[in-house]
Amino acid sequence: FTSMDLYSNACRHLLIFGLIVGCEAGVFNFKHDMFASETGYYTVDGVDGVSPALEMNLGETYTFIQNDVSNWYHPLGFAYYPDGAHEDQPEVENDDGTGNVLTYLINGIEPPLGLDDYEPAFAVARADWKMHSYEINLTINDPNTTEIFYFCHIHNKMSGRIRINNANEPYVPKELYAPYVPDSFDATCGTFETHNFDLNSENYCPNSTFLCGAEDNQFSKCMQAIDCKMNYEMRVTNFEPNPIVTFIHQMIPHHVNAVNMAKILLKTTDMDETNDDELEMKEMLLSIVNGQNEQITYMRKWLNDHNYTTSEASRCDEVHVSSSPSPPDSENSAPMLAASLSFILVVYGCAVLL
Repeated sequence: FTSMDLYSNACRHLLIFGLIVGCEAGVFNFKHDMFASETGYYTVDGVDGVSPALEMNLGETYTFIQNDVSNWYHPLGFAYYPDGAHEDQPEVENDDGTGNVLTYLINGIEPPLGLDDYEPAFAVARADWKMHSYEINLTINDPNTTEIFYFCHIHNKMSGRIRINNANEPYVPKELYAPYVPDSFDATCGTFETHNFDLNSENYCPNSTFLCGAEDNQFSKCMQAIDCKMNYEMRVTNFEPNPIVTFIHQMIPHHVNAVNMAKILLKTTDMDETNDDELEMKEMLLSIVNGQNEQITYMRKWLNDHNYTTSEASRCDEVHVSSSPSPPDSENSAPMLAASLSFILVVYGCAVLL
């Protein structure tokens, strides 16, 4: 075996060498590290790092297990390009004409609608989700498929690469973003891209205090940094033609702050799940992280699908070239209104679910 084989299929091959007891061949046991990035990244038992590169052999069936509780709200999917459905890229499906076989299982049984049952099963209360088991069997039979990507069906930017061995075509890896690496400040806080707002708070939020009377400790530093980040990033230019755009431009950093705030408490506070009060609080915090990250994913895609600028590009004190469409006229105002109403209903629906 090559070093890459040992790295990407560590559990499978180390079992052959007798170095791991009880590790089943052809099985990838997935977990989720929510502190690794804004939405977190998958990890795989026996493989180093986040979003690790994996390998499969052509014609062999592999099982992807998602029973660890950290997988709640993170159903796996597989696509031929990074991020799959989030980027409108083709997914691996049984009827895609390749001969590849994909089976989603809940409690060891394939649900009637496959993925359309598997994905919603992850968006229920955490206590209910924990009562079931989840796994996916995948066989790549198409000799022209040299690689696929795993991704999360609910949250974007969580993809990892899977190389297919013994394929006919030469292997040319597709472009894939490198995983985000938090610095020491964000790693300690459990937050995403907040350190600069601690180091340079007077530049971003001059003469501002967001946590009055706080002691000079790590928790208060984390909280002050995320509040400064939100304060700065919510200063956006009003987009007169469509208030929904302004709403999204401000709501994204507002949601990001809620996610960061919940992560700080989860990172810095050891909550005992055998204590009902602490369990209830932890589940609420996890609901904030997962639910609001889902809405952030939706809002960013909505802006992109409708050709509006990003929230970052709309900030008052940043120079940018607007890609926003022209103001609606009488002929196109109805579609814009329909899209706006659709957005409100989806976000409201997510809130009700949580």
